[in-house]
Amino acid sequence: MPRSKSRQKNRKNRVNPTGQATDNAEIQVAKAKVLPVVSKLSSADAGERSWSCAAIATLVTSDAQTRKLLLKEGVVSNLVDRLTDNSQEVVVEACGALRNIASEEGFEVCREMWAKNILTPLGAAVPKLSSVISDIIFKKPVTTPEDEITRKLVWTYAENVVSLIWSLSETTEDILKTINKMSPLVPFIMLILQLEDEAPATLRLAAAQCLYTLTDDNEFAVQQLIEDSAYADLLVSMAQKPQQIPPLTFALICGILHNIADTIAKKPTITLRDDLTHADQHILPHLVNFVNSIDLTALAQSYMEIGAKQPAEGTEIDIKENPHADRLSQLDSQFAASHLALEIIAGIATAVQGVSEEDGIISGPADEDEEEDGEEDEDDEVMDDEHGEHIGDEDDALPEELMQEDDRVPDISESSQSILAWLITNVTSILVRLATPAPSNNHPGWPTEHLKTVNLRAIDALNNIAWTSDSVIPREADLWGTWQEQAGHLWKGCYTTLVPAFSADERLLEAVIGFSWGIAKGVKGAVDVSAGEVQTLIQMYNKVQSVDLKVKAVGVLGCIAQQQNQIAQNKEIGSFLISQIVGLPHTPTPVVVEALNVIYDVYSDAEFDYDEPVFVQLNFVRALERARNNVKAMVKAVDRRRNGDLRMRADEAYENLVAFVEYKKSERD
Repeated sequence: MPRSKSRQKNRKNRVNPTGQATDNAEIQVAKAKVLPVVSKLSSADAGERSWSCAAIATLVTSDAQTRKLLLKEGVVSNLVDRLTDNSQEVVVEACGALRNIASEEGFEVCREMWAKNILTPLGAAVPKLSSVISDIIFKKPVTTPEDEITRKLVWTYAENVVSLIWSLSETTEDILKTINKMSPLVPFIMLILQLEDEAPATLRLAAAQCLYTLTDDNEFAVQQLIEDSAYADLLVSMAQKPQQIPPLTFALICGILHNIADTIAKKPTITLRDDLTHADQHILPHLVNFVNSIDLTALAQSYMEIGAKQPAEGTEIDIKENPHADRLSQLDSQFAASHLALEIIAGIATAVQGVSEEDGIISGPADEDEEEDGEEDEDDEVMDDEHGEHIGDEDDALPEELMQEDDRVPDISESSQSILAWLITNVTSILVRLATPAPSNNHPGWPTEHLKTVNLRAIDALNNIAWTSDSVIPREADLWGTWQEQAGHLWKGCYTTLVPAFSADERLLEAVIGFSWGIAKGVKGAVDVSAGEVQTLIQMYNKVQSVDLKVKAVGVLGCIAQQQNQIAQNKEIGSFLISQIVGLPHTPTPVVVEALNVIYDVYSDAEFDYDEPVFVQLNFVRALERARNNVKAMVKAVDRRRNGDLRMRADEAYENLVAFVEYKKSERD
């Protein structure tokens, strides 16, 4: 049986529940806490079963060791059994416990839940929940005590079910296919999303999170949304009101529409609706205005101040006695919204490559009807300044003190520009600001990781704009000249600000170097590269451990080396690259492959002004010839089964090396 394909993309790393070495005394203490709770799962008393499920839901979030013991005691299987309990309270609490376990443990535990057929009771719960919610909406009278209990629990139960399905849908393609067969699921989620006043904000957020995952590269779910025009109308309407719904829910709705547009691009016959086909064009200005409106420094300051009021870690305290916890959670959500919004902007920048020129990527103003629609949308989204009223949970809205002064970007239709042109002219400066690190703060409550993620996502978006510009814009187009000018400023920003700022963080440094590679590859000689910047790249290469970062540095140097009238610069780079190739077997294989490919490109023509004074006079061909056997041994050392892509590229690099050496030997004959 083939291994299931994982769908996980951004799930945080989880602690291995079976790999923690722990003091025996601590284990005994944890067992004393866990075993009585687990034993009551099978109690004849429904109250004890409910208590046990609720206690497990709390314990699994306390620490990894307790979670390990609970999993060893088989709580997953027992809790799945409780989903068909004859007590509604037990069912709700069991579902909540499974939700927490899935969230904390992720992939393996979700697969275990699926293997134990958890989707059968969850699938049965969806139409029942829809029916109860409909009864509440239409104010149908309560007829029995059981009905009263069901209505009392319905919102909590619905949130647990939706959140659990969300976690499961992230796991494997096989699980997703099973979820797709739950036909009432998409209508149920859309029912929740439309209940602006009735459903709790946390439930609507869970519904948006679930639908965002379900629509990610899943034509089946997208088809369901498209087939019912009311669903599409609701999503489009929500995306046009960023100030009237909580920030993270808004970002997720935009993400859902982006997923729909991405699916339509792959299969245009699905729908003729312009607002879905060109959803990216409609949501992009809202997303950019949203990220541009947040004052990250003020947000971080609030986070630190409220975090300082939290009880010490490990302190047991009732949430009602700690109101700051809820506020801290809201700030976490606001950071998450900015992260997701930037991620979607980056995705849109990449999606541009998948659309043809005829569809308006490079040029062509929007028609007058679209301009009118854009004006109406802008009117709809403006808040009533006098009353400041909005729909949704007030506590989740971004406070005014965390917002920057209004500096809105124009709608794409209003500016008569394509998506890529609009990104280049209106968005790059905003992304540069967000990519630039906030002032350092050593306070333990400072949200360093949140801020770094903003930096990283902004750099990713800039990176995608750079690579897409190189791939899509014709060199004769006016937009190419605009991009070249912009690229020069972006390049200097990389090496004067971002590289020094992130020198101690290889994850962010790799993103910056990758971005500069995208700039250098496209505009080449149009970027003014200083000798100091070349030395910075070489010194960084020698300092860092990340092989991927080294590969990116080599790629950037290769682009710089192709500049004419820069013989000294080419000599420095060429000598460095040759030294890495002849340095085998000490140079990592991916680096050698990239360095060889760079050499082939840089010295492909004897007419280049640097070829004779560098390649010929420094006898690079002899160095490459001597390295041939080591390169061949390097290629054979790559396991074709375990690293198929690397082996393919290494094979190609070796074959090209043999041909390149012979070519350069005879080139000047």
